[in-house]
Amino acid sequence: MVVSGLGSSAVSSVVSPAAAAPATRNCGHLIVDPRGNSYEFFLPTKPYNPETDLLSVDAVTTASDVVFTVTMASVNASPTTGTSVAVYFTVSHQGGLAHYLVSVNHEVDATTYLIQNQDTDQVTHVTGRVDPKAGTYAVTVPRTDIDATYRGALLKELGVWTSQDVGTSLAGGGFIEQSTGPEYHYRVGYGYGCGRK
Repeated sequence: MVVSGLGSSAVSSVVSPAAAAPATRNCGHLIVDPRGNSYEFFLPTKPYNPETDLLSVDAVTTASDVVFTVTMASVNASPTTGTSVAVYFTVSHQGGLAHYLVSVNHEVDATTYLIQNQDTDQVTHVTGRVDPKAGTYAVTVPRTDIDATYRGALLKELGVWTSQDVGTSLAGGGFIEQSTGPEYHYRVGYGYGCGRK
């Protein structure tokens, strides 16, 4: 497991008074992971694979969503095998805790974006985008879907795992390449940032 440093400076986007979009805030990298350390959990001699090499995770809050952006060492514009990236966290909301997994499945035929409530196993399709030039996957998560509708909801125990399918017999499974966390957290809201517990 790789655990790396955490940015703490607040950076806000400039929004024109005439703009229709709500204000957003990016608190800096939630998770940072060194380039070049992607390893194969089951096959440690497997060569380095930049498509499974996590570099950073960011989050931006809007009035209705939390947008996660995951930066990888490389994102294939035309994948020949499937790559999966999952951000997992616990939401501390008014009245209890809930556990979620936000995932991107970048496959040969399509890219899908999902939220899974790990307490109920309910899966919801959401929207996202792939940017091979920037090496990023972005997932737009409705705050209502993760019990984070009020300002200050805490997303804690953040972590990430990446995997890549190998062969048709392992499609949908693959191998875990790396993970990081769990001491990172993100507080939802325009005036909040991220930091350690």
